[in-house]
Amino acid sequence: MIKGSAKRKYDLPDFEALLKDAKNGSEPALLKFLQCFEGLAVKLSRQSVCTDKLGEDALQIANLGILKAVRDWQEGDDIYRVAAFVTNKIRTELHTAIRRQQSVEAMESGSSQDASVKLDAQSYRAFQLSQQNRLRLWLVRECLPLLSHQQTKVIKGLLEGKTVLLIGRELHLDTRTISLHRSRAIKKLRLLLGVTA
Repeated sequence: MIKGSAKRKYDLPDFEALLKDAKNGSEPALLKFLQCFEGLAVKLSRQSVCTDKLGEDALQIANLGILKAVRDWQEGDDIYRVAAFVTNKIRTELHTAIRRQQSVEAMESGSSQDASVKLDAQSYRAFQLSQQNRLRLWLVRECLPLLSHQQTKVIKGLLEGKTVLLIGRELHLDTRTISLHRSRAIKKLRLLLGVTA
């Protein structure tokens, strides 16, 4: 669980105020909110399946997901989950657009209805996989307080995309020690989450 002090620690924008102003029609607030999640939109729209099927439209569709997140956000919702909420909206928009594109391609190629259904099923399986990965990531974060202090710092660093070398520099530890903390943490997380493979 993220404490209130985390907002100051990571110097996050005031998403609560931004969302409120954006929902009330403030264009500067909406623009600022879009800018906050610009990197996420670019990352998700550049995934191979999105660029293959949607091309240059992928980024615009991802931005549409951000706008829908602003529209659908309810006052009183956990503001520290706003990034996950926006991510889900972007993924949903991209997934829907891909399904539509696949249906159009199937119709244009004169394929049977069975082929179209098969494409939809394949796309949906890929979407379910991404949902499963997000669920696993959420579970890992929920289990972090059960790890040792150093193990928690190492896993948090890895989740942020940092390398073992960079984490070692930040914690003033050698890479061998960081790797040891990582392997012990992963072993404990596997036990906590019931992962056998």
